[in-house]
Amino acid sequence: MRLMTVQWLTVVALLGFSVGCASGEKEEDRQSTSYFQNTSKPIGMLIEPTPASEIGYRLGWASPVQLLEGQAITSVTVLGDMVFVVEDPKNIVTALSSDNGELLWKVNLGSDIESIFAPSRDEDQIFIHSASRFFTLKARTGEVTSVAPLQSPVSSKAVYAPEQRLAIMSGTNGLVFGHSVNSNFSRWSYRLANRITNSAVLAGQDVFVVDSGGTYAMLETSTGTPLWRNRALGKVSTAPAIQGSEVILASEDGKLYALNRTTGRDTWKYLGAEQKLTASPVALGRLIIQPLVPNPGIVAIDAINGKEIWRTDITATPVLTRQRDMLLYTDNKIISINLDDGSVNTEVPTKKVMTVLPIGDGGLLLVSPGGRLLKLSPQ
Repeated sequence: MRLMTVQWLTVVALLGFSVGCASGEKEEDRQSTSYFQNTSKPIGMLIEPTPASEIGYRLGWASPVQLLEGQAITSVTVLGDMVFVVEDPKNIVTALSSDNGELLWKVNLGSDIESIFAPSRDEDQIFIHSASRFFTLKARTGEVTSVAPLQSPVSSKAVYAPEQRLAIMSGTNGLVFGHSVNSNFSRWSYRLANRITNSAVLAGQDVFVVDSGGTYAMLETSTGTPLWRNRALGKVSTAPAIQGSEVILASEDGKLYALNRTTGRDTWKYLGAEQKLTASPVALGRLIIQPLVPNPGIVAIDAINGKEIWRTDITATPVLTRQRDMLLYTDNKIISINLDDGSVNTEVPTKKVMTVLPIGDGGLLLVSPGGRLLKLSPQ
């Protein structure tokens, strides 16, 4: 793709540039792509080559996302061969190649009074929504092809079901609805008891959703028909995880539930946390990792029977598991933990990072708060 070279001083003017609106769209909905260019100046590495090598990686591409003054990154998402960075409050979305870090396009969506959630993708289409509107973009150019209102206000990222061509969204008023990306209208809706603050999760051909009060349900993705419904004893403030045939749900009643996806019945319950569970569980292979918040530490639980395998007082975010270890990160280091007993194999320093994501085949993507990205490839 041919990128336009634009001087920094013209940014304010270009934020108001329109590339032609579809019927019914406002000028603010469709704004210029490619008004920034990647710089070739050195940006500094988020991790040095030797520490990267100690955890089994080599340095790959490094790329900066130029942030305007007052802008902050709200999400970074890897979708196939592209990386998407969303900024607030001007709702700037940047697309990079995950292969080499090349800037593909940059767009400004909507207005400053609405926030944009992380995107979904279906081959050559990108779907991004705010609390009240749904945007469809061309994956290779960032051109906005449609803007549609949502059935109900939402406060979390949509989960996209490609076979049904539905973006499943959770409303702030307890309404779950399937937004058709073909017609740009809601195909079905279903209401839970309380406000929903977390994204739904796909479970095969079905979708699981839980509200803040602990009421949860499994719905048919294509129709929204409830398959089963129940509730936890306490509030739920975190997103669930899917592990094989179970839904893993953490509750503020202190229990970690493994719910059978077909029946909704408990496969097992983990009761050993002895505190409210307010962080999302992470399914990593044969392990369920449950962070303990605010108390320091994480617990590793056997995904088959719910038995505690080990516990550590390390406070870090899990990224991925390898054959013998698990990688976690904090804002200034990456840690390798032995999968068998939770002991630390090694920890290496990084510059300040806001997130570390899996990318490609076993790779890592490090992202700094200031917009620096660095890809690590396995050695």
